[in-house]
This record gives sequence, structure tokens and C-alpha cells, in this order.
Amino acid sequence: MNTKSTTLFLEGSLYFYWLIGLNLMFLSTNLILTLALIFLRLTPENSFYFLLGVIPTGPSISAMFACFNKISREKDISLFRDYLKFYKKTFKKSIKIWVISCVLVYIIILNINLLLDTTIIALLMPAYVILVAFIISITIAVFYLFSKADANSVVDIIKKSMYFSVKRSHISLCNVVIFLLWFFVIFIRPLLGIVIMPSIIIFLMSKNTEFVFTHKPMN
Repeated sequence: MNTKSTTLFLEGSLYFYWLIGLNLMFLSTNLILTLALIFLRLTPENSFYFLLGVIPTGPSISAMFACFNKISREKDISLFRDYLKFYKKTFKKSIKIWVISCVLVYIIILNINLLLDTTIIALLMPAYVILVAFIISITIAVFYLFSKADANSVVDIIKKSMYFSVKRSHISLCNVVIFLLWFFVIFIRPLLGIVIMPSIIIFLMSKNTEFVFTHKPMN
């Protein structure tokens, strides 16, 4: 094996180690959701417990974004120390955004469930779908900016996220699709969704969100 091949192999092994390590860190900060998925059935009666279980997921996503930002910037990371540092650093602001987003989506889902057998649901469903997509898109963009802009206020970050989520909705929509597919897998195949997929999914959302904020259309 020549020097170039050896270097590529070592770099690939290092990135693989980081991905596995970040998955383990994500799992460790989402034990409540994992236990809920193992011991509870996914029914409307248990929906509130799943809502509680998913609350720590927001800060976990935010911490992962920060980790990928550091890897991209410095080509290195101290896995466990940096993940926990970013988790603690962004916890308060990310959990506020996440809880608000989860509650809003939860209310929308409850409304859909209540109106499911009525004729008005056909009129309201497109608006509900757009609203949920908008909430998800903004939340992901906010978490991404938390890993980038310490000096900006949360209000400024939210405004910027809202603006670009609308202006470049054709790009940010990819994040919504990726996110919804991921959560669908989490609830039908918890092992795959929580243990194997997080680092890959969040890496894809990180790169796509970077494109949302940096894309300049050709004239």
C-alpha cells in the first residue's frame, strides 16, 4: 500500500471513528426516547410520553451540528469532550427552540387527528403540512447557526433562519424531507434510527443548511 493510499485509509478510518463516536454520544443523550420506544407502543394515548422523550433530541442535534462545524473547520475533534462541551453550551437556547417547535407540531397533529373525520380537513391539510415543514426548516437552520454565530442574539438567528427558509425554500425543503424520513425510521426501527443513522443524517442536514445560507443563484 503506497503512502497516498495509506493516508486515505487512515483519514477514512478516523472519520468512521468520529461518526460512530458521535452516534454513541447521541444515544447517551437520548436514553429517555430510546426507553420510550422500547417499552411503549406508539399510540395516541402514549403520544405525550413520546413528546417528553424527544425533548433532549434538540440539544443533541445542535451539539452534533457544532461538532461537524469543528471537524470542517479544524479537521480534528476531541469527540466526547467537544460533544459534551457543545451540548452544554447550546443546551438552554436550543432546548427552548426545540420545545416550542415540538409543542407547535404536537398541537397541529392533535388538530389533524380531531378533524380527520370531518370535511374541513381537506381544506386545512395543505396549510398544516406547509406549517409543519416551515417549523422544521426554521428549527434546523437555527440549530445550524447556533454552531456558527455565538455573537448573534437568538432573535437575530431566528429572523435569519426564517428569511432564508422562505427565500431558499427549494433547498431547505431537502432538510425537511431528510428529517421526516429519519424520524419515521426512529419510530419504526429505533435501533437503526438512533444508533446508526444520527451522525449521517445530521451531517447531510449540516451540509444542506450550509448551502441554504451560502447559495448564490446564477444570473
